[in-house]
Amino acid sequence: MDALQLNRLIVGIEVIIFNVFGQFGNFFIIYLTCSRPQLQSKSAFLQCSLCFLQSCCLFLMMVNSYLQVMAFNTTRRQCFPVIAPYLFFILAQFLMMFMISLDVLLMILAPFRYRTVSPNLYGFLMVLPSIVIGTIFVHLAYNYLDDEPLAFCNGMNVLNPSIRMQATYFYMLITTMILACYIIILLILRSHPSYGLENSELQRVVRRLKVIIFVYVCTWYVAVFGIPVLALLFTGQVLAILQGNLISFMLINYSQSFYVIMWRSTDYRQAFLECFVMRKPTAVVSTLVRVTNTS
Repeated sequence: MDALQLNRLIVGIEVIIFNVFGQFGNFFIIYLTCSRPQLQSKSAFLQCSLCFLQSCCLFLMMVNSYLQVMAFNTTRRQCFPVIAPYLFFILAQFLMMFMISLDVLLMILAPFRYRTVSPNLYGFLMVLPSIVIGTIFVHLAYNYLDDEPLAFCNGMNVLNPSIRMQATYFYMLITTMILACYIIILLILRSHPSYGLENSELQRVVRRLKVIIFVYVCTWYVAVFGIPVLALLFTGQVLAILQGNLISFMLINYSQSFYVIMWRSTDYRQAFLECFVMRKPTAVVSTLVRVTNTS
């Protein structure tokens, strides 16, 4: 087994480990939000949508890793049907992260309209761009398929070089827009502290979102910029190994939400602990005793 094949195997094991922790976390964010009325809000629904999309990305990355470890000989046209779902979900979660940032801006800039709009309509309108743009991107990639042999079948490799470059630019555009929203939110809250003091939901959302967006932006900038930067510094097998390990930053991104929310949100942390801590029935017993004595 050469160094490149060994590295692919190590990356595959890393993907499995992150799937265990990431799927566990994303599942509990969705479960806690759906089962606890006090956690339900427009922002929480968007966070659940992001967790679902990122869980799909985590699962499909195992498919990517399996194809790389096995090193199947394939062409771009043969590879595309296997990788197309991953292309859709990776772009959809990009857009969803931007919509979450936009959600906080709307909460600050149009609070009355934000509170009065129907939650179902709002959720539909905020999720729709992710679905539409993800579908358009996959369709565009399909139109540029050819029969070029591929060294291995994975998300970016399946794209035609021209589409791959456009996808990179789009990823960076969305990541930069997320960062811009984040900076605008912080500037508004710093210049008008009363916004945060008057809106407890805004306080809770911003408290966890600051860390989530910071990690999100950092990991995606490294993952996307790392590919061309490493190509300028290295060649051959060393380049392939280093670029292959950039997947670690994507795995961190897909798995972080639960652990950041547990750290930053008292409500979610308490709800999570209640799932595993047995409540003592002392209050119930004492009530029964009092009722019996009264009778």
